[in-house]
Amino acid sequence: MSLFLRLLSENSQRKSAKSSNLCLYCRCLARKFFCLWAQKTFGQVLPSKIRCYCDQKILQKTSGEWKEEWWIACREKKLIFRADCHYRFVKYNLLFSIYRISCMALKCCNLLCTANKQKLLWTWQRWLIYVDVRRTKHRMQAVALAFRERSCLRYVVSWAAWRRRHYQNCAGRKMKVLALQHWAQSLQFRAWLQWRALYLYSQNEKQEEARAATHHRHWQLKTSVEAWLRYLNLQRVKRRQKGK
Repeated sequence: MSLFLRLLSENSQRKSAKSSNLCLYCRCLARKFFCLWAQKTFGQVLPSKIRCYCDQKILQKTSGEWKEEWWIACREKKLIFRADCHYRFVKYNLLFSIYRISCMALKCCNLLCTANKQKLLWTWQRWLIYVDVRRTKHRMQAVALAFRERSCLRYVVSWAAWRRRHYQNCAGRKMKVLALQHWAQSLQFRAWLQWRALYLYSQNEKQEEARAATHHRHWQLKTSVEAWLRYLNLQRVKRRQKGK
């Protein structure tokens, strides 16, 4: 703020120096033109009027300079007031931003605390659920192991009984197979004996038939020979009778 005021004071001093130089320059020009005008118009215008005219011009010029100085001073006051307002605004804005940041940080801390509490509560609840599930799993596993032991014992006993029955069934099957083989062999032997008896009977019948046929042929041959011999004897007798 002091630096700004210092700059404003230096600016006003420079403007005042410029205005003083301008006044001197204007006075010199006025004196020069006044001399020229006096040389041309001297004698036609009264010096009092000239003096009044000069006084009026001087008053106008001084009033203009005063007005300019007054305007510069008012402008400086306005700038100082605006700078002070701007400084206060920046300071209050900075304080408000710091306050808002602190409030946001406090809210963030509170939110983080609540989030951590909720997370801890959630993890604790999940841990309790996990512990309950593990306990139930252990109980179920113990029950399953006991059931497995009982089933294994039952299976062993049933396996021994089944094995015994299997051996008995195998022995029974073997005995049945042997019995069936013996029965089949006995049936085959009986069938073979029956077939042999039938075969021998048929052979005997064939032999008897052959004997009967040979006997019949022999008998026919014998009868035919006897008849032929009788015929020969008769023929001989007839020949003898004819020869006599």
